[in-house]
Amino acid sequence: MKIVKKDGSITNVNAEMLEKMINESVKTTSVPLMPSQVKKISAYVIGKADEYGKPIPTDKIQFMIKKCIQQITSKISKEQKTEKEVLSRKEMKIARKFANIYTSIYLREGPEAFAVRVKQDFEYKFVNNAISFVAQRLADINIAIKDGTLQEENREKRENEVLSVIEIVDDDTKLAS
Repeated sequence: MKIVKKDGSITNVNAEMLEKMINESVKTTSVPLMPSQVKKISAYVIGKADEYGKPIPTDKIQFMIKKCIQQITSKISKEQKTEKEVLSRKEMKIARKFANIYTSIYLREGPEAFAVRVKQDFEYKFVNNAISFVAQRLADINIAIKDGTLQEENREKRENEVLSVIEIVDDDTKLAS
């Protein structure tokens, strides 16, 4: 492949030299490329140069290289983002399951048993999310009241109890660390 340098001279460039140019361009990006990806970009640029039929200016080659790198890195970052979303969905699912467990412990055995269980599980990531779900659920659960409706004062009382237990757990973990 022949390229036109900035000074106007024409130089032959082989695939190895082109791969060095690509690797230099990759250094400016945040995502490293695998050697196979560098070879694909090199083959693409050589193919485009052959289509062009005459020596290509260096700037045009640099532009093609940058475009290829951008396409690859954007694809990689999209895949990483999707992976994180799937992970966070799984974490939320786990948090909801434990929120069910925590809520039933709270309702059956009281706030002390709830606090003990939360302290046992506190090292896990999902606990904070689970506790917030418990607070929401206790606010929404219909606690046995004569007429069957959830009265505002009971709801606030339950929310405050949960929040105070959460504060106790937080204080204990701060002291432990």
